[in-house]
Amino acid sequence: MSRDRVIFAASVLAMLSTFAELDSGPLFAGQRVPKEELLRTRVDQFYKAYVDQNWPLIVRLMTPDVQRCHDPEEIRKGWSEDGLVKVLSWDIQEITKDPAYTNLQRTIDCTGGSYRVKAGAKVRISQLDQKGEDKPERGIIVHIWVFVDGQWLIDGPED
Repeated sequence: MSRDRVIFAASVLAMLSTFAELDSGPLFAGQRVPKEELLRTRVDQFYKAYVDQNWPLIVRLMTPDVQRCHDPEEIRKGWSEDGLVKVLSWDIQEITKDPAYTNLQRTIDCTGGSYRVKAGAKVRISQLDQKGEDKPERGIIVHIWVFVDGQWLIDGPED
């Protein structure tokens, strides 16, 4: 191999390793939650979809195992089995990185496929709910969100 080709190959490898760092390196290391503003937007999308009962969108905001193994009607039935709780308001109180999810490989049970979680975050939310005609109640809910293929997705459904 000529010297020019070796230099070119080394340059390409250096460039590729730089791009790889963008996806798995410094952005996902440390204590910061990567792309936190995107996460905040996704949390709001999720809650708005829930308020609107937009079950197809809710499923699209969930992890690949839920997207591939459950349809929107299944999720709706599971979440409204005891009566649909009306969410009146929500406010993100705190977002913290959850290192247990960094570079986690997950299997999709119904397909045998897999996907990689690059990062995880705990999102603490103050939520005002009303069930039926009961008096509205405020409570704290913590959801786990995971960063997969450039998007934050809620990890669920809850058991």
